[in-house]
Amino acid sequence: MIRREPWCLGVALLTGALLLSACNTPVRTAAAVGTSGSVVASSATSTTLPALVPSSNGTAHVAVQSVPTTLNPYTALGADPTVQAVASLIWPQVFALPPALVPTLDTKVIDSAELVSVTPQTIVYQIDQSAKWSDGTPVTAADFTYLWNAQRGGALDTGGLADSVRSTAGYDDIGSVTGSNSGRTVTVVFDQPYADWESLFADLLPAELATATGWNTGFNQLNSLTAMSGGPYQVKSWNPGVTITLQRNPHWWGDPPPVETIVITAPPSTSVGGLLRTHQVDLASPPSFDPPLLAQVTGDPALQSHMGGGTTSLQLAFNQHQPLLAPASARQGIAQSISRQHVVGSVFGLTDPNLPVDSNHLFTNSQSWYADNGGPYRHVDLTAAAKLLVQSGLHQDSSGTWIAPGGSDAVLNLTWASDNPWASAAGVAIAGQLVTAGFDVNENPVSTANLLANVLPGGNYEIAVVPVQSSAYPSITTSQFVSTMAVASEGIPTGHPGAGGGGVEGSGSATGAGKSTGSTAGATMVQPLLSLWTGSSDPAVDSLFIQAEQQLNPVLAQPAYEQLDAELWTQMVTLPLFAEPTLVVNNDHLPNIGGSSGTGDDVGVGDLMWQADVWEMLNPPATPAKQRATG
Repeated sequence: MIRREPWCLGVALLTGALLLSACNTPVRTAAAVGTSGSVVASSATSTTLPALVPSSNGTAHVAVQSVPTTLNPYTALGADPTVQAVASLIWPQVFALPPALVPTLDTKVIDSAELVSVTPQTIVYQIDQSAKWSDGTPVTAADFTYLWNAQRGGALDTGGLADSVRSTAGYDDIGSVTGSNSGRTVTVVFDQPYADWESLFADLLPAELATATGWNTGFNQLNSLTAMSGGPYQVKSWNPGVTITLQRNPHWWGDPPPVETIVITAPPSTSVGGLLRTHQVDLASPPSFDPPLLAQVTGDPALQSHMGGGTTSLQLAFNQHQPLLAPASARQGIAQSISRQHVVGSVFGLTDPNLPVDSNHLFTNSQSWYADNGGPYRHVDLTAAAKLLVQSGLHQDSSGTWIAPGGSDAVLNLTWASDNPWASAAGVAIAGQLVTAGFDVNENPVSTANLLANVLPGGNYEIAVVPVQSSAYPSITTSQFVSTMAVASEGIPTGHPGAGGGGVEGSGSATGAGKSTGSTAGATMVQPLLSLWTGSSDPAVDSLFIQAEQQLNPVLAQPAYEQLDAELWTQMVTLPLFAEPTLVVNNDHLPNIGGSSGTGDDVGVGDLMWQADVWEMLNPPATPAKQRATG
């Protein structure tokens, strides 16, 4: 327990100093240009390195956090960044998400996707005549219908178990999916409006094979289903969880990718620097990185480092099931006692003194709809905090320690992920500020796996530093804050057991039987996490969510999300802190990870393999001896 005693920021300031030192370490000059707002390490002087030439048959080695254990990105198991990245290379895309997080129609697959009516909402997709699966089967409306039936809720898999889906949001609003023009035209009619319709049918799956092989487990090993492809790459070999190798899809109708093979592995973060230098890895994005690793990768002239803001926001969650935190005034008083700018300064030191805090629950400050709605919480105010805490039933003794209604010291149990350096540094800084404000604090660092699988779902915390993943589709982010009652009425899974049925009609046409209640039999589903973790239930939030989700005009939807975020501040469900930074490192053998421009402007810090189909490998030119040996 940390009691109200003087504390210092020595460790935090040392961390900041190391980050500053790392970011100023010279690297190759070619790395100087990067994404807007990112920190791209560069060198003041050029370094003479061996000339490299393009290779049309190269192999790119990519280090990731975890190797996929499924290739179905719609299941709960598929809610993994690497699964999403691999899926974008092997399955046909409808709308892709570039680094700017603006949905972009993939015109190699879909010629057009148009909102042709708002009453009822009707979308017409025109599939490109060239789009086909690697066995020659055309991509048709049947593939759209398969996804809809699996994801709207209640569908049964081949073994009789319910389909595992991450969310039915949007799919449960669809009333019918109809194919025409030999299946190349798809007409989707909604029973209820769904503004984020571009998020649906992101990755098309081969309906004919998937129906026979199975939704839940058919994509979990290399077989005829997962060897199928409708993208620029196909799976060559796969040891789930260990390594996966992609190779060019010879049946791809677009331009063939310059890189022939992509090998994906998950080495420890601590070894990434050495693997990059020795060209055993060409591209990596460590899920967490500390100052020594940052110094290591930015100090090498053959490596290019891109550090920028991500879309994962760290927020301080309040467990409203705990008596001390049940009154909104208590949560507000604690939030008013915390200087979030001081937390950011403690985490990042002098690396970026102007790095802003996040003052929005739904969007990070790198997203276009971000707005600072923090109001009185922009700065610490212990006087205002004291009034709020007294209002909640607490009082201070003569030493300034807060006393709970029962007469004991008000102790706050603070939890964070010990293996996340950003969360750890933030947790230490928050604990110190709360002690200064008059609280005793129990620090409870746990592993990320334990935090997400046990501590938060079990409610075994009072306050906790939690990750909140923001999306380009605001309704997906917002659904995390909506009460389970409202979520169930909207068809977003609540995890309650039940039963249902569904299927795919071979014609590619089907009609919905009504909205899902979110019930499934034996299915694993992604929950509306924050509402369950915090015990929050606010009718105003629920109402604004439904209003925003169904508003097809983005000009009118944005103010609804603004109001919703303002209500979250009032209820103080969570206290936004900052967006976790991301780091992408590539070596000189794979210089243009953002595309053919070579400027690095398109590098997807949030999506490691964005535009992998246009990567270009560079290798040393073959020597005459090598040419004779290979000839």
